[in-house]
Formats: sequence, C-alpha cells, structure tokens
Amino acid sequence: MWWVLVAWANAGVPEGAWEVAEDPEVVEARIEAVVDGVASQFGIFKGLAKSRLIKGTRWCKGYVFAPTAEHLSWSCDGREPLVTPRSALGTPRELDFGNGPIQATIGLEGDVVTAFFGGENGGRRQVFRQTGPTTMVIDIAIESDRLDRPMTWSIAYARVEAPASVPTDAPPTAEAPADATATPPSDDPAGS
Repeated sequence: MWWVLVAWANAGVPEGAWEVAEDPEVVEARIEAVVDGVASQFGIFKGLAKSRLIKGTRWCKGYVFAPTAEHLSWSCDGREPLVTPRSALGTPRELDFGNGPIQATIGLEGDVVTAFFGGENGGRRQVFRQTGPTTMVIDIAIESDRLDRPMTWSIAYARVEAPASVPTDAPPTAEAPADATATPPSDDPAGS
C-alpha cells in the first residue's frame, strides 16, 4: 500500500536529474533575441535596458528534483536545494539568495510546478512541465511594470542518470537559501 502514497505524493512533479536537451549556444541565442526584442521598446536607452534585462535571464543547465510526501525540493546546477513544505505550496514567503530579500511562491498546479520570484515591481515566473517520461519544458517569463509585455522563452530538458557533479543523496535542507533560477532576479528585472 505504501506505493500508492508515493505515487500520489509525486503526481505531476518532475523527479530525478534533468539536463538541458538543447545546444546551450542555441538557448543563449534565443534568449538574447528575446532580450533584444523587449529592449527595443526603450529606444535610445536600449543598450542600458538590455544590460539590465540580461541579468534576469540566467538559466540552469541541470536540475535535480527530489519530491517527497512532505516537501517539494529541487536544485539547480548542483546548488543547495530549494525546499518547500507541501503545506506551504502557493503561499508567498520571503527568501534571501544573497541579493536581498525577495518574495517566492512555489506552487503545484495540476501537472506542473510553478515558481515566482520577485517583488511588487515584477519578477521571474517559471513553469516546469514534464512533457513525457524523459522530457520536460521550462517556460520562463520576466515580468515588470516597466515592460510593455513579459519577456518569455522556453528551454527543453531531458531526464538523465544523476550526473557526478550533482549530489542526489544529500538530505534536503529546510528553507535553504539556494536558487531555483541560477540567480534570482531583483524585484525589478527591467532595472531601477
């Protein structure tokens, strides 16, 4: 009967190790094109806007998801895991990743994990969708009251055996100030 509990606890949640399934240079070029398109709205300040926008586009080449019946946990590129108690899913909480406090809301909506990191002026939204047994897509949106529209892109990932550089046997830390986005954005991805 224990297998029923485990299956229920992990329903809709990616599990295990995942690595980018695309050429990283292609991902970088796609993100740069998105940044250029959004920065163009700033006219003569396009260069300044681009330098600030690009800071919010950092992305992870690998993730490890380790959900349990009590927690939803993942780590990015071997960093300390971000752990959210299932009882706190959907509830905003303050985290500090070293750049000052930000609001974080981690959720589980149907078959997808959602994450929002930011503040009152905007932030970064990520949607983790497992699209098959060995495939996952992460949709990313940078939102700001200074942007005409959100800056959006997607990255494909593939399930892999745990890479040697990513610890999978370490117990998750409660409320670890680790990042799920490589470097969480400031509360205003378009800059101050």
